[in-house]
Order: sequence, then structure tokens, then C-alpha cells
Amino acid sequence: FLGVTNDMAEVLVESKCFVSTMDLENFPSQAINEAMAAGNAIIARNVGQTSYFVNHMKNGLLLNSDSAEELAEALKYYINHPESHEPMAKESIRLTREVHTPENFIKDIDKFWSRFE
Repeated sequence: FLGVTNDMAEVLVESKCFVSTMDLENFPSQAINEAMAAGNAIIARNVGQTSYFVNHMKNGLLLNSDSAEELAEALKYYINHPESHEPMAKESIRLTREVHTPENFIKDIDKFWSRFE
């Protein structure tokens, strides 16, 4: 698919891997969470709370630098190990259903703001 869409769900359900190269976290990473819910393995820079969503080698790959070389190596690994996709996809889905729930999100936000009381 090459183009513009207002409904990323249609794209994400057809994809297998989601790559995030964001410089700053956008707590929470809605895009990563949506990709995980659709069963995508995630390749992402380890910024902010990204590691809260992406467990290295469990549901994706975390990049520790902002280098094109590390991104290329992660993509190469993912492409050369197609057997890793299904377990990563299942773990992404499990995390969105069991960990990154609306109830847990509310708890996390309450915990965050309670620090300022």
C-alpha cells in the first residue's frame, strides 16, 4: 500500500512489522499499541517508555541508538528469521489484551499524576 488513509487499522491488519523511529515518546505510544493489537512485531527506538510496550526479542526489537546501521541490522534480523514473526505477533496481541488495557492505562495515569499532589 502506498498512499493516504484515515483508517490505519486496514493497513496494520495486513502488515507484519511496524517500525517506529520516533525521537521522543508520545506517552503512551498509540501507534505502537495499535500496531501490536493488529499482531505486528515492533522494531522501535528505545526512547521514553517504548520498552514498556516492546520487550526485546519477545514482541519485537528495541534499537538502542539512532543509527541507520542498527535499524538495518534489526530489519535484516527480522527478515532473516521469519519463524520469529508468529511468536512476536502473539505476544504483541497478548500484551494489548492483558497489559495495555484501558483499566491499566487509567491506573498508570493516576499513578503518574499522584506524584504531583
